Amino acid sequence: MVCLNLAAIRPCTKAEGPGMRFAIWCQGCLRRCRGCCNPHMQRVERKHLVEVDKLMELILKHKAEDEIEGVSFIGGEPVLQVEGFAELAQKCQAHGLSVLLFTGYQYEELLSMENANVNRLLENSDILVDGE
Repeated sequence: MVCLNLAAIRPCTKAEGPGMRFAIWCQGCLRRCRGCCNPHMQRVERKHLVEVDKLMELILKHKAEDEIEGVSFIGGEPVLQVEGFAELAQKCQAHGLSVLLFTGYQYEELLSMENANVNRLLENSDILVDGE
């Protein structure tokens, strides 16, 4: 059972990417990018632990009810919880949902990590918004 530590969710929004989306803000970031729009989500602390499978159930509920087109992973820094976000991204794509990943890391930095879960997250992301 993989869990994600979340700061907030918005089940139905047009503000976090193209189309109607399910937005997920994770808690915790070590990047400290200048001009961060969510500094209150930087602290690495337990907020709301949610099992990936339970979160997927909620996403599918809103897909049916609100016709969401995809999900957006926002931070904090999703890469700090890469195992859970990689699993969630793969499940979302299996259900026909697009995945948008916001990260403070540059694409090249992510590749240089040589991490199987980072690679799986990238492979299952349709849109990458990277860097500061």
